[in-house]
Amino acid sequence: RQHSIIWRSILIEQIKKKIIRKRYTGRKKSAESGNDYAQEALARIYETGRLVPKDLYQAKAWYEKAAFSGSDSAILKMVDIYFDGIGCEKDPITFYPWLLIAETKIHPQSPTGQTIAERKKKMQEQLSPSQIEKAEEKFRVLAEKVKK
Repeated sequence: RQHSIIWRSILIEQIKKKIIRKRYTGRKKSAESGNDYAQEALARIYETGRLVPKDLYQAKAWYEKAAFSGSDSAILKMVDIYFDGIGCEKDPITFYPWLLIAETKIHPQSPTGQTIAERKKKMQEQLSPSQIEKAEEKFRVLAEKVKK
C-alpha cells in the first residue's frame, strides 16, 4: 500500500511538471510572436523563478520587449529595473529615459503619475546637465521604438 502511494506521488509530480512545461512553452511561443501580455507574463516567470529557474537578465529582456510593444506596466517595470538594477547595473542615464517614457503614458494626477513626477524631480537634482542631455537623447531614441 505504501508503495502505491509513493508511485502515485511520483506520477502526480510528473504530470505537474508536464503541465508546467506546456504552460511555459505556450507563453514563450506567444511572447516570441509579439504578444505583449505574454511577453510580460514570461518576464514575470523569469523574474520570480516560477516554472523555470530564476533569470533576471531574461526577465529584463522580456520586460523590455513588452515595453517596446507598448505595455504601460512593462514600461513602468523598466523604470524599476534600471532604478533597482534588476538583471543589469543601476543606470540613471538609462533609468531617466524610461521614466520620461512612463511620464508620457501615465496620467499625471494618478498615484503612479505622481510617483513618476517625484522620481523625475529627484533625478534632475542628482544628474548633471550633461547627463540629463545624454539621457534625453536616449529617451528620443527609445520613444521611437515604443509602440503608441
